[in-house]
Amino acid sequence: MAKREILKETHGNVNLCIWEPDGEVKGLFQICHGMSEYIMRYDAFATRLCENGLLVYGIDHPGHGRSEERRVGKEC
Repeated sequence: MAKREILKETHGNVNLCIWEPDGEVKGLFQICHGMSEYIMRYDAFATRLCENGLLVYGIDHPGHGRSEERRVGKEC
């Protein structure tokens, strides 16, 4: 399950999701979603990476998912 945080920035808030493995962290993986998408669309993929020891980060780009600004993607 991803932890969610809101990053405060000058032009609006950005939704950050973090997937942390239970054991030792073997590496870091960052996900950047595509146009008209949102980060939680990659939850199953990020969870699988996490199960294999990777710490996974991803944000909803401004205007996508749960981040602020004009809506261009779906809500998560």
